Amino acid sequence: MRFRISLALLCVCTMAGIFVACKHKPTVAPDGGYPPEVANLIITRCAISGCHNQSSYTACDNLLLDTWDHMFQGDNSGAVVVPYRPEYSTLLYFVNTDSSLGPVFQPLMPYQAKAPILSHAEYQVLADWISKGAPNKDGAIPFADEASTRQKIYCTNQDGQTGIDLMAVIDAKSMVIMRYLTMGSNATVVESGHCVKFSDDGSNAYVGFYNSSVVQKFNSTTDQIIGSTDMPKNAGWSIICLDSPNSRMLISNWTNDGVVASVFTNPMSVDLSNTYGALQYPHGIVANKSFDTFFVVSQFGNTVYKLSDPGSLAINLSLDGNMATQIAGAHTPDPHDVIMTPDYSKYFVSCQNTDEVRVMDAHADTLIKVIPVGTFPQEFALSLRPSSPYIFVTCMQDSTGSTARGTKGSVYVINYQDMSIKTVWYGDFFQPHAITVDDRDGLVYVFSTNANGLPQHHAVKGQKDGWYSVYDLNTLTPVSTRRYEMKTNPYSAATRFKHLGS
Repeated sequence: MRFRISLALLCVCTMAGIFVACKHKPTVAPDGGYPPEVANLIITRCAISGCHNQSSYTACDNLLLDTWDHMFQGDNSGAVVVPYRPEYSTLLYFVNTDSSLGPVFQPLMPYQAKAPILSHAEYQVLADWISKGAPNKDGAIPFADEASTRQKIYCTNQDGQTGIDLMAVIDAKSMVIMRYLTMGSNATVVESGHCVKFSDDGSNAYVGFYNSSVVQKFNSTTDQIIGSTDMPKNAGWSIICLDSPNSRMLISNWTNDGVVASVFTNPMSVDLSNTYGALQYPHGIVANKSFDTFFVVSQFGNTVYKLSDPGSLAINLSLDGNMATQIAGAHTPDPHDVIMTPDYSKYFVSCQNTDEVRVMDAHADTLIKVIPVGTFPQEFALSLRPSSPYIFVTCMQDSTGSTARGTKGSVYVINYQDMSIKTVWYGDFFQPHAITVDDRDGLVYVFSTNANGLPQHHAVKGQKDGWYSVYDLNTLTPVSTRRYEMKTNPYSAATRFKHLGS
């Protein structure tokens, strides 16, 4: 794998100007909008000729540090400073010499001993500033404005290596990580956020945890946990399906004696009268328009459970014409995810064992079409734009196509109206799982878990950091070559405002 010196580093590498900075005249206003003590480090040592100023930053990992605003556009690897989270701000990694303070990366900056390394006190100035939210000289916190209307993408990180349950919050305008939120109810256990879904109006987000009994509710304006409820089983909570009024949701329990639980969302509480039991590994779930009939795939075998309020017994539908079974076999589809079309006429099912997407009639309960796709299809996302009637499905183990850095996985783009394959993306992926569409900004985010790949250059202690790639919804091509790195195993993603008018 090609090792790149992060510009975040190079930036401070150019701190090489420690004593020679007086020979370089800043190309921007004296303070660049930074607080005085931070400007004294960034402007005089980073945003100088040959490094991170306007004339040279494109050759330096595209990290521009001449102003506070430019810093938060990030570099070719995404965010270099995450407000309130110095432990995830890679700018600090390469200027630190003390592992008790945080990650220490090589090569140490300033680069090649061109100037004295940062003292502990200088490092602490930057770390303390980030801990306080990395404000500008007027006290404004990055990405804090327009909080009620800001488009965001939430992505859970199943970080079993460090034991921390994180939610990455991506700012859609800059496409970089703007916050890392700590999730879960028990700091001593890896609870593994398995699914995140936003309410229809974008006001709240909900997270279920595979290794916990809790379901949590976030206020998506403040990015704070505002509610939770304990579920009837201790673990296995999987996929969430919300109704349009945002008053109720269903969540599947991925166990061999699983349930599909009904939950009231305000306040959070379990609705036992509409909870369905005695199911085998229920996973993906969708609802009809009136939210009283539900289609839930059984992870192993060929079965779609059809459930109806209130809490009725399941009707077993077959995906392949054979007798419905919930036992995996050599040729069983083993359905993973399911997604409903906007007109509620049909639903698409990803079949991970047979490398297909199967299309079912939501009214007649019959198979309409089988669409061959890449190896091990997983998660779906759907565009609501009339000009882009597409369903996107990640194929985690697809190996066709290659780049200089190597790839594994693909994304199939399917027209859900005529059920044809529009195109296939063989991008800068490694085992992509989560995917989400931002219709408002015309973007698609693809998240590479990198579960069996190599550590990235921002990885701490050998962790296998994941990343996301961004595609243009109109042209169906990459927005850029950026690899936006994030913490390990990004697993489930959702977009705050789904509709163009949001």
